[in-house]
Amino acid sequence: MTGEELKRWRKIVGYTQQQAGAELDVTRATIQNWERESTAIPMAVELAIRFLVRCWKQRPEFGPVALAYVSTCLEFATPSSHDMATMICQRFSNNQDVFRHLADRMDVVGAVKPIILDEEGVVIWSGSELMKECARFRSQQLQQS
Repeated sequence: MTGEELKRWRKIVGYTQQQAGAELDVTRATIQNWERESTAIPMAVELAIRFLVRCWKQRPEFGPVALAYVSTCLEFATPSSHDMATMICQRFSNNQDVFRHLADRMDVVGAVKPIILDEEGVVIWSGSELMKECARFRSQQLQQS
């Protein structure tokens, strides 16, 4: 990771150097030195930033996103037929719209392991983590009705 990439990340998530330092458990001066490339950015920091970016993209309002999952035609599927699966990909304005969509269809899509991707195709939500979030969203909807 270069100093410019670090600065770009900081600007995208809206952090000051002080806030970025607090998130990464370093001083503002350390962030400043990394951005100026006075000192090298450790690999552990790069990994921490990847994690923080994923968390930032998991916000309900983050988008646009794509929902991808495999759909199987159960009517024709047999234990030996693997050619009946279809990859489905739908675009949504944000994560919350996907949660709403999946929460309404949890009994249907629970077995197909859906994933949410950002515009670059990076996985934001997946597997049981996504299904738990959809169940939580569905529970909130039921409480509000």
